[in-house]
Amino acid sequence: MNPAKTNQTIRSIIDYGGLAVFLAVYFLTGKDMIKANWALAAASGVALAVGLILERRIAPMPLVTGLFALVFAALAQNFHDTRFVKMQPTAINLFLGAVMLGGAAMKRNPLKALLGSAIHLDPPAWRTLMIRYGALFLTEAALNEAIWRTQPDQVWVVWHRPVLLAVSIGFSVAQLPFLMKHAKLGEAELRAEHEGETGPSG
Repeated sequence: MNPAKTNQTIRSIIDYGGLAVFLAVYFLTGKDMIKANWALAAASGVALAVGLILERRIAPMPLVTGLFALVFAALAQNFHDTRFVKMQPTAINLFLGAVMLGGAAMKRNPLKALLGSAIHLDPPAWRTLMIRYGALFLTEAALNEAIWRTQPDQVWVVWHRPVLLAVSIGFSVAQLPFLMKHAKLGEAELRAEHEGETGPSG
């Protein structure tokens, strides 16, 4: 089995397993949105532990998702109001959008922490990608607000999980030509840096 593919599979389960748990608990508990959100927070905690054990890193997405799920589940529980659960994706996407666009403006690279070390890009390409993802997150935040305020709970749940995930995956797939083009430049830059550190051989 290819180790890279295995690592990618593990990372996908860690990053998206909580979404499946949310849906399962939502339907198994008679569409109890607050319990489903508590389950999401718990699943994110498990994902963090698994990521730490198997990859020896703190997976950023479960960390962000878990922290927001804890806060908004507690608010929903305290005020007996599921609107807090529905506002949670808006808050997460606004946060991620601000991090991406802020990173691009400040010449930082938060996106690399999300994607890991598997991709090597030149700095201008990272900046472009951060701006694109920042725009995606802000668009998803706006869509979430529009949907939960105008549609029934069942429609929002389907949007919040399967549809939103499909949109994110589709967007990422659409970036593949850009990544393939600029990954070669990034790898060349990485090799040049490595050769500069080790000096000429022979």
